[in-house]
Amino acid sequence: MEDRESGISEYYTRKTLLTPELLLSSGFNYYTGRLDQLIAWFLVGKNKQYIYHSVNCGRSESCISIFTIENKVKLLVVDSSLLDSTDLCSSIMSIIDQETPNILVIDKSMAPSIETCIKHYITGQGILIDVIPVDTSEYMVIFIENITNIDYAHFMADYPGKCRATHAHSSYYVDVVIGGFKAPDGMVVDFNIVKRIVKDVVNEFDHKLVVNKKYVVAVKDRHVRIYYETVEGIHDYTLPISEVKILDEEPTIENITKYIAEEILKRMPGNVTSVGVILREGVDKGAVYIARTKPLWMKKLEEILVKYLNT
Repeated sequence: MEDRESGISEYYTRKTLLTPELLLSSGFNYYTGRLDQLIAWFLVGKNKQYIYHSVNCGRSESCISIFTIENKVKLLVVDSSLLDSTDLCSSIMSIIDQETPNILVIDKSMAPSIETCIKHYITGQGILIDVIPVDTSEYMVIFIENITNIDYAHFMADYPGKCRATHAHSSYYVDVVIGGFKAPDGMVVDFNIVKRIVKDVVNEFDHKLVVNKKYVVAVKDRHVRIYYETVEGIHDYTLPISEVKILDEEPTIENITKYIAEEILKRMPGNVTSVGVILREGVDKGAVYIARTKPLWMKKLEEILVKYLNT
């Protein structure tokens, strides 16, 4: 609670919402807890019924966990953070003989040695098993303030006030926070890469008319025709496509912030799992959105689970 309060205090001092303290205390980190607990949480989120048991590796806590999912798939999960075994390969191979798992989940630090001996063993035994190394690198958060700003125009035809007319906003300052696992070079992602990606996404809006796609009636010859009606009358524009940004939703600051965060995340390297964006309108208001994605190993696990559960 103390960290959260210090984060809130820092917000009022610096006029930003995206402090690392606040983001970490509000669940910005996708990877938390022990590996077996994370797998269990993942399965519950997918509505998969499972039976769980564990094997002790020399401590009071277990380092090898076994999940039997819907009586069809067996996951063997090895967590090196709980490891105290002189011959882990022998232990795992013994359990493979007893349990005949479909999937082996191990953390990245053990991947080269464990994966080599397990693959050699299971090939000799004629056992088919998918091995998934889990990224257990240190999770970090980095941030950059005032990367760039946006000037754009928009309208909201259904708004019961002045904002239904076409109008412009100037100097929307953009801050970002990036969360992910440290790469081998010790960084989550280079600041220069972050700045380039953010500016590329933001430039999609800069000095454009941002419009909901439902008002676009034609795109032809590099031009966009926009048509809508309000109580003031008919609005019918034809503009070069280079001067228009078309969204799937109304161009509110909330939706624009969400779009920017999600697009930045799509362009980040695979070790990045979260991107937070704050778009500030002037000095006293704005919007915040945090886009999240699953770690690559979890996406692979999901794909393999689907394969086995559907066969």
